[in-house]
Amino acid sequence: MSGFARTLVYGAAASAALPLAVLVGTPLLVSAPALGLFAVFAVAGYLTLLASGARQRVGVACASLAVGLAAWLASGSLFQLLLLLSLGVAAMRSGVLFRRGAARAAVVEGVVCLGSLWAAGTLAGPGLVGSALALWGWFVVQSAALALGDLRRRRRPGPGDPFDVARRNLEELLSG
Repeated sequence: MSGFARTLVYGAAASAALPLAVLVGTPLLVSAPALGLFAVFAVAGYLTLLASGARQRVGVACASLAVGLAAWLASGSLFQLLLLLSLGVAAMRSGVLFRRGAARAAVVEGVVCLGSLWAAGTLAGPGLVGSALALWGWFVVQSAALALGDLRRRRRPGPGDPFDVARRNLEELLSG
């Protein structure tokens, strides 16, 4: 399964789990902080899913949880938290996980950040179902960053036989 498909499935699962997590967390916290805390852990899981090796997964999980919890403590509203989390995801995705050129990363991540906030704001509604839809919309647009990166990646044929070049391109496509 490609990274884009995995993140779409993860976003749907996180959105489906949100009402249960908030209902369980509300006796411990007020509803809004429980919702924000769930978003922090969901985003940390999303970034960990994108990491390639075991060491990178541990580092990404620790870093994203630390940044997410700091954002959770610093934000005054759920929108501010999603904005800070979007910026953190952009920095982690383009700076650590998938190193891209600065100009290209700024354009792709800027569009994805604004798009994910727009999707979350558009789909947000009252209650837990509205919050779950908002989180799902946020994840769908964040997953699009992987599709944008894959579509814009230029494949340069290597030297050699055209059949070898085609085989390498096919292996790269199938590997994810």
